Amino acid sequence: MVPATAYSPSAEDLDIELTQIVSEQEPVKLSRLRITNRGSVARRLRLYSYVEWVLGNNRAKTSPYIKTWYVPEANALMASNPYSVDSFERTSFLAVNAKCSSYTAARDEFLGAVGDSFNPESVIAGAGLSKSVESAGDPCAALAVDLSIGPGQTSETLLLLGDVDKAELAEPLIHRLAEAGFDAEMEKTRAQWDAFLGTLQVETPDEGFNRMVNTWLPYQNLACRIRARSAFYQASGAFGFRDQLQDTLALMLQDPSLARAQILNAASRQFPEGDVQHWWLPKTGAGVRTLISDDVPGSATARRPTSRRPATAPFSMSRSPS
Repeated sequence: MVPATAYSPSAEDLDIELTQIVSEQEPVKLSRLRITNRGSVARRLRLYSYVEWVLGNNRAKTSPYIKTWYVPEANALMASNPYSVDSFERTSFLAVNAKCSSYTAARDEFLGAVGDSFNPESVIAGAGLSKSVESAGDPCAALAVDLSIGPGQTSETLLLLGDVDKAELAEPLIHRLAEAGFDAEMEKTRAQWDAFLGTLQVETPDEGFNRMVNTWLPYQNLACRIRARSAFYQASGAFGFRDQLQDTLALMLQDPSLARAQILNAASRQFPEGDVQHWWLPKTGAGVRTLISDDVPGSATARRPTSRRPATAPFSMSRSPS
């Protein structure tokens, strides 16, 4: 089982296949685009790749402060938010394993005055981009690559969207993944998930039930609730005291070490008074201390928390008025 997403449209004698995975170890999303020309004449195409930078929790707040630059050796547009309190050194990038014919960091230029992400005016016009890294306070990353595909030929392009701790780490990572290729990263991903999901396999007359139990549910739990800690309206990456304890219980047969690690993690957020941090961010420890009963029923509601902190490294904390 490989947790990949694939899109396979066909149009005008072109078979298109876009396959997307997340690297097994690196903070990068890989997208492989294959275009096969089934026609009798050569085709010249312009491929655009586009992302809108947030680099914070609210695009409207962060967009005026995002710094963008282009690295020609990596065919990559970079972005950072030097005004972020916690992540001012982090750098995000959009890169391609082919020479860019043009690029822009300005969202307005790519989308146009009346266009949107579904109908960008630059794409509709087939236009080249300005090669400017000035965003005018509305940043994006848009790369254009020109392709020529002969009859019966297949073109393959690799796109990389990632984020690293410091700017100097971005270019070596891009080169390493581009040289290794998509298939190498796909095989690592396949091996990782086969090992995790292969520990429990049920067989019933209901194939849909088998797929849910054997593959889909444990995959969703680990990827979404344990690793990303993001679901529904929760998108901060914070730990919830009850949430991940509960989620790891469902994965005891796949990997009991997940539950052990989360028990120790949650124990570090307890207070002598018997209450806990309801949620907290993993690097800074920032979060909230409340009397919400679903954390530790029967104890947190009995006493009002004091200002003491758990026995961990210093962190910022707010407390609800209730």
